[in-house]
Amino acid sequence: MKKIIPLLLMCLFLTSCNKTPLEKALNDIKENNPKTITLSDYTDFKWDEVWIIDADIWSKSFPLIMEQKNIDVKELDYSLGGTCGELSSYIIIYVYNKKTVYYEPLPCRGKGIDWYFSLTFNLFDREFIVILKNQAIFNVKKYGTTSIYYKLEPIY
Repeated sequence: MKKIIPLLLMCLFLTSCNKTPLEKALNDIKENNPKTITLSDYTDFKWDEVWIIDADIWSKSFPLIMEQKNIDVKELDYSLGGTCGELSSYIIIYVYNKKTVYYEPLPCRGKGIDWYFSLTFNLFDREFIVILKNQAIFNVKKYGTTSIYYKLEPIY
């Protein structure tokens, strides 16, 4: 029994380390039902701002917009984005010292990754928002009855 407990803890640690920041946030929301979340609680890398971009505009012009703001976007996948029907899809880009350090697309429906459909953002009719790390705090809104999803709304 004494050998099983450390093994279980190690398995739990390893599986939680492989999750993306938004997967970690969604797990926290489902388990603890917080009213607000702070994005930096779910990241284990340095960043100073986050860009949340509606995927519909990504491939059209957005890498150029980021380059005009002197942000290094060499590591980004320019094929991300597209139309996603009634629930918008988003691309979340973490930036540190004007360089992209991590990005996470929320794929459209039917891409085979079910957890993404449980989480979305409210950009208040904007195509993108940029939030500083210390201000990346979101209200959590729960929607649906049989198919539950959560919408994150930035607190300004």
